[in-house]
Amino acid sequence: MAILLIFMFLFAVATWLLASRRGRHGGVWFGIGLFLGPFALLAVAALPPVPPATQP
Repeated sequence: MAILLIFMFLFAVATWLLASRRGRHGGVWFGIGLFLGPFALLAVAALPPVPPATQP
């Protein structure tokens, strides 16, 4: 059971890092990664990066 929790936490951290690098909210994706594990990592990897906002 402890190993499962460790792996879920590691997937959540990986999801947070990838989401942050792609311009998404890392904290939200960390929470999603805690519940969905590797599926959240695949989901954020499949999403296109968010383009940076331009100043008018």
